[in-house]
Amino acid sequence: MYDKRKVSHREILETLQKAFGDKVYKTTIGTYTALSEAPSYGKDIFAFKPKDKGALQYMDLVKEIETQFT
Repeated sequence: MYDKRKVSHREILETLQKAFGDKVYKTTIGTYTALSEAPSYGKDIFAFKPKDKGALQYMDLVKEIETQFT
């Protein structure tokens, strides 16, 4: 869970990018309330709030991963 407002998160991401380069995915998943609420309702984010920014970021990550295999 990445929060761009936090210096430590930005520093960690930068360190990972320097160490691993293109092996680090470009998509980050933010810290959103819906992502933490969904499991308490027994649902994944796509069933709970499919248009939530966190759900959209997960879909972006899936698309990024898929491009590696096509």
